[in-house]
Amino acid sequence: MDSSAPPFTEYLLGPFKIKGSENLVVHNDEEIVVLPKVMSLLLHFCQNSGEVLTFDALNNAIWPNEVVGDNAIYNLVGQLRKILGDKASNPTYIQTISKIGYKLLVEATPVVNTESVENADITESAENAEVLEPVSEPSTNLVKARRKSGISKWLIPFILIVSFTTIFASKQKNEGEEALSTQAQSQMQLAHYQLYRGDGQGVTQAIETLQELIASEPKLYTPKLELAYSFIRMARIEPAQKEFWLQKARAISQTELPDNAKARLTLILNSIGGVPLDIDTYESLFSLPDVLNNERLAYSDILFDAGQTELALTHIQRVLDSCLDCPYVYRKIATTHIVLGQVKEGFDNFAQYSKLLNKPQNNPIDTAGFVPLNLATLSAMAKWHSTAQSKVELLSHQRNTLALFYLTLNNIQDAEALLPEEVHTSESFFDLYTLAAIAGAKGDFHTSYRLLLKRQNLYPDNKRFKLSVVYALWQLGNPKEAIDKLSDWELVPTYDSLPNDLPFSEWALYASLLIETGEEERGREILSALEQQLASGMAIGSHSADIRLASVLALQGITEASLNALEDAISQGWVSDFNQNWWYLQDSPFFISLKGDPRFEAIVDRYNQNIQQLNITTHNEREGE
Repeated sequence: MDSSAPPFTEYLLGPFKIKGSENLVVHNDEEIVVLPKVMSLLLHFCQNSGEVLTFDALNNAIWPNEVVGDNAIYNLVGQLRKILGDKASNPTYIQTISKIGYKLLVEATPVVNTESVENADITESAENAEVLEPVSEPSTNLVKARRKSGISKWLIPFILIVSFTTIFASKQKNEGEEALSTQAQSQMQLAHYQLYRGDGQGVTQAIETLQELIASEPKLYTPKLELAYSFIRMARIEPAQKEFWLQKARAISQTELPDNAKARLTLILNSIGGVPLDIDTYESLFSLPDVLNNERLAYSDILFDAGQTELALTHIQRVLDSCLDCPYVYRKIATTHIVLGQVKEGFDNFAQYSKLLNKPQNNPIDTAGFVPLNLATLSAMAKWHSTAQSKVELLSHQRNTLALFYLTLNNIQDAEALLPEEVHTSESFFDLYTLAAIAGAKGDFHTSYRLLLKRQNLYPDNKRFKLSVVYALWQLGNPKEAIDKLSDWELVPTYDSLPNDLPFSEWALYASLLIETGEEERGREILSALEQQLASGMAIGSHSADIRLASVLALQGITEASLNALEDAISQGWVSDFNQNWWYLQDSPFFISLKGDPRFEAIVDRYNQNIQQLNITTHNEREGE
């Protein structure tokens, strides 16, 4: 571009009209409000259409005299593509030049505007352009329909992004947060959008955005708090760098902050450092109206680690009340429900998380344990993993999820190979369960019990962790100790009749323990009632209903009918999901009475052959990469 050319701020780009001085993109008489940095990028593309722009060149143009990193550019380009309805895989407007930068493919035609010519600095104009104030009804302000009431499909992703950030910012402001300039609001909205996508890259991008804001407005305390809690998030995402990130958060805690905010941040850091949790003190501070959502989420993590899972869920749901379009919050809720044993609620919330991010359902690193697993979904995951295996270092929770996926595929060797040595001394509930699952897959159920008991002792208030110990004792052939644990922990109260509010597996477990400890009549009464409930709902048929019916029949010693139901379950795609239990079909305590039966052994062999074929295919395709 000729440096002497006038600094145009309005362009025609295909069907779009760019209004740089107003931070607007117009398409079919619809006006889309654009964040100032995104507009700066768009104007720079327009001024250099057809030219390859390097990352360094874009960095210098959008952030003069600063170095913010390539991630910030990736994020802006991603937002710009959403506005233009463009795709990186098949670009119409913005082409990625691998490892170099980007190129605008369409010629941008400048629109002569005398007001724009008088403004000599396009970037400054875009930076200082006023953006809309956050409002409680964002949709009527974000897109102004001149003569058209409908919203084009290509606008929907952008509207979702901006409505999310506007709603979030409005909530924070309504709770008495400090007054922010329009520019600061814009950057805070961008940081929130990045944070609540729920991945490490998003948090890294948010850190860069917040650091940029703090550099320009150092007197603001809200961005500092958000940055501190972003560092705390990174300490969880990257446990190997935990101390590095926590030290950064501690540095912020020593700066000038509001008293309550400083007290909360100090408590969170102390708890992470091992100071015992004082629920009353925490609850008094986190019930105040000035609590940021990031603070509350950090507190929920502390509660979760302390075994206060239900209280953690309560605080996460309070965040969701003010952030209905936040993917990360739905994933946290899903995880908490799963840990509480509320599988359906966990699946439903994970589905909402995936919907908001438009994420593929087949990546086992992200989805295993959060979607209903059957032979079809397991096969899809295996195929996806064999052709699109991640090339980056796995985070701890991804490593564990992938290990459990391998175990479900009867691949113990690859599962063990994923775990670093330090996992064997870890006190993380997920690490302990993964180790217990590997031991169970190898038939070492004494080790499984020891690890599950350790997890229960570390997280004493978690009902599901207690039940795991009971199951492990039952599997080891210790029914008396198992039923004593149920009584001690008040997990199964005495009922005169069979209620409907206790999950099937718990009733089946309780009934089996009753039979094995001498209360056979009561145990068989419960199993018979469960069988009738299942049989009455069998009209539509499902692998989950069939496997339950097979279990109840086997526990009653009704062998032939149990084997029939088991065959039906497997033919409909049932698989032994190691996210839900730590044993293979042949070792299931529900089918202990069938061991040695030739037909049962044949069913097990067919099942294992089907699973092994998936495992061999996955392994061979990965080896051939």
